[in-house]
Parts: sequence; C-alpha cells; structure tokens
Amino acid sequence: MSKSSYLRIAGVIIGSVLFIPVSFMGSLYIGTVLISKWDARNIANGDKPHSLFFIAVSVSDNEKPLTFISLAELDKFKKENKTHSFLLSDKHGEVKEGKFTLYRYKILEEDSIKQLIEINYSDDDRNAISRYIAEKDSIRPIYSKLFIPHYMFMAFPYALGFSIILYITGLWLKKRTK
Repeated sequence: MSKSSYLRIAGVIIGSVLFIPVSFMGSLYIGTVLISKWDARNIANGDKPHSLFFIAVSVSDNEKPLTFISLAELDKFKKENKTHSFLLSDKHGEVKEGKFTLYRYKILEEDSIKQLIEINYSDDDRNAISRYIAEKDSIRPIYSKLFIPHYMFMAFPYALGFSIILYITGLWLKKRTK
C-alpha cells in the first residue's frame, strides 16, 4: 500500500463522526492525567501541600495498629495523643476504612531515626499521594499529588478542541487523498 492509501485510511477513521467520542474520551483522560501531574506539589521547594495530605500514626493506646490523619489535623492530634509515633514498623501495607476508603503505605527509605513514607489514599472518586519524612514525634511534608474528578472538568475544553481539530484534520485528509 502506498503512503496516500494509509493517509486515506487515517482520514476515513479520524474524519468519521463516530470517532469524535473516542478521541474526546481519550484526550479527556490524557488531559486529566496531565493536569494531575502539573498540579503535583513539591513541598520541599516551598509549594503548599494539597488538602488531602495524609499521615500514618501509630498510637499505642488505640485498638487499630495505624491511624491516618490529615496534615490539617496534625497539631490537634499531637496535643490530644501523647503516646504516638510517626515511625512505622511494617515496610508496607494497606488499611481499609469503610466501603470505599483505602490507605496504602510504604516506607521508601529508612535509617535509625527517620523514614521516608508514602501514603496512597483512595476513595470512591479521589486519589491522593502524600510523601513525608517521619521521625518519632514529628513529620516534614515533601510531596503531594491529587487525581480528582474536578481535573476532568479542567481538561474538558482542551479535549473538545483537540477532538474537533482531529475531526477536521480527518476530513481534510479524506478530501486530499481522493
């Protein structure tokens, strides 16, 4: 097959009205992933952490081995719970809360006094990554990233524009390769 035959086939496919939803959904997903990546926060460089920044805490007088708190609750938690540690004993694990909420944690690096910990939080519509350095009674946030539905709405106009441009390009290719 010649180059013009391939161009004609590409034009027929992307210039089809039926391909618009496919290109739109694909570009919407890619746009959502890109916005999530661009909104990642490097807190070590001065960025503000996302509101869904979670910390794993071991509380000795608690029936659960780990409790997860948000960064916003940290000061209040430390005042109310004197017997806690931010250092984790297990290298990795997960804790399910309720029907839809899941916390996955892992120690990325460790020495005798501190650990680099990553928490992956997910519920029925949001995902968050929190990375921090933990010592026995203190933490230092390093990185946070979200993947939330609202990013999809931010990507919507770009996905629509890309789909229309792709459709017009397909029509142009079909016309050019007749």
